[in-house]
Amino acid sequence: ILMGFSNLEKIVAQITADRMMLKMPVALISNGTLPTQKVVTGTLANIVARVKASGMKAPAIIVIGKVVALRDQLNWFTPPLLLQGKRILVTRPEHQASELVGILEGHGARVTSIPLIRIVPSKNTAQIKARLSALDQFNWLIFTSVNGVDLFLKAVAKHKISIASLKNKKFAAIGKKTAEHLEQAGIKVDLVPKDFVQEALAATMIKTIAKESKGVLLAHSAGSRPVLEQKLRAAGLKIETLDLYSAEPIKENHARVHTMFAKRQVDAVMLTSSSCAESFLSVFKKAQLKAQTKGVVVASIGPITSDTARRAGLPVAVEADVYTIEGITAALIEYYQGQKRVQA
Repeated sequence: ILMGFSNLEKIVAQITADRMMLKMPVALISNGTLPTQKVVTGTLANIVARVKASGMKAPAIIVIGKVVALRDQLNWFTPPLLLQGKRILVTRPEHQASELVGILEGHGARVTSIPLIRIVPSKNTAQIKARLSALDQFNWLIFTSVNGVDLFLKAVAKHKISIASLKNKKFAAIGKKTAEHLEQAGIKVDLVPKDFVQEALAATMIKTIAKESKGVLLAHSAGSRPVLEQKLRAAGLKIETLDLYSAEPIKENHARVHTMFAKRQVDAVMLTSSSCAESFLSVFKKAQLKAQTKGVVVASIGPITSDTARRAGLPVAVEADVYTIEGITAALIEYYQGQKRVQA
């Protein structure tokens, strides 16, 4: 299909009206035969998500059918793929994994996605209702994750609070993606720290916000690190918390991960949060951790996640400088190119 890139979702929807077509192979090719050639493959069930995750832009050719399976045999031109053939395990929650999977596959990796945590919305509806009813008490709202933003937006919609009514608030976010989710909802973000960790946001806010600030609402996950709350409170700021969700381990997936490591089927594992790291660590008996993960490159999204792994005795070989999925991918590529290694 030529000139169909902008209508990809509609094309897929029309074809998959016949549910038997969901497993049909698909490939999109942009900049064919150029050094910037990019190919994204998948099935009609997942190709839209994979294309979005890859960052591919128009124009692109769409190929649908079993002929896509011949790509490896007929492939006469492909730019160098920096993670070609590397077997990489992604442990992110299922609803967030596709973007990282797409990026890694775009670099030639063979990716297995086994979510080791799930995001569980808070059942404390009384606290949520109380905090939202008292929004007039706060002039700053802080978000530490994309998940927190998404659940906050659902909560304000449920309680019929308009986004327009929040225009007089100031918003702070940890991480570029967190800020983007707020902005996509029409909310202006006033503060994003250079380093995407609680310590950096606390330091910046203490310098920025006067102690006579009306109040600060910290929207985060239950059981998250208390660093930000403690530092702001110690600085004299009036702060309340809103627990929107918890990150719970998916223990039923532990056996699959254990089997992959026992069979030496993993070259690298991506740990994109401390919660993912904790769940991954619980896959193995403590005495066997180093032996069973020997030879596997452990990649961490940042220093907090790295500390979680190292405290349990798991060596970390790769740590992102920029604490994003793009950053952890870049750090892994640098590792395999021999350019950068961190102290395990």
